[in-house]
Amino acid sequence: MENQTALRKPWSRATLLVVAIVVAIGGMALCYTVLTRYAVRAQRPAYAGLRQSADWGEDLHYMGALTFTPVATVYLPLVSKGCGFDEWALWTGPTQLRGANIYQRRVYPELDGSTFMGPGPAGPPYTQEDLDNLAALGANYVNISHPGLFTETAPYTLDLAVQNNLDNLLTMIAQADMFAVITFRTGPGR
Repeated sequence: MENQTALRKPWSRATLLVVAIVVAIGGMALCYTVLTRYAVRAQRPAYAGLRQSADWGEDLHYMGALTFTPVATVYLPLVSKGCGFDEWALWTGPTQLRGANIYQRRVYPELDGSTFMGPGPAGPPYTQEDLDNLAALGANYVNISHPGLFTETAPYTLDLAVQNNLDNLLTMIAQADMFAVITFRTGPGR
């Protein structure tokens, strides 16, 4: 009798361990399934005005749960041209940044025309003279509020015209011997 009880205890521990592992794996699989379903719904684009044919059924179905956007990395110089002081002093000493916030938004010619926001992909337009005048007034910093570099609609590719606009702004700011911070307001799908 004692022999049978001793045999049952290790067996019941092993059974309990196997059941715990199966429940944990099942719980993870269930969470993955539920979260994947919601991820697909959250990423589904809104097809405004799209009429579904009768053979499509109730809903569109997607093959993948997650999409990834390639990252464009731009390496900027760490030191401003003609800079005669330690950049870390900007953050460790008294306030030394003086400047302005400038904004850019996408230009929609059908709404804005060609003169209201300028002819480029983003506006309003800024000139080298504008930024030189800002620097002459004592500014050493510009915060650029800019549209994102990727298109707002699928397949979310790099918008070269918007990237060139940002590059031109950064070049003009560097020529005016000021620092720049870029604040992106939009991204893929927004």
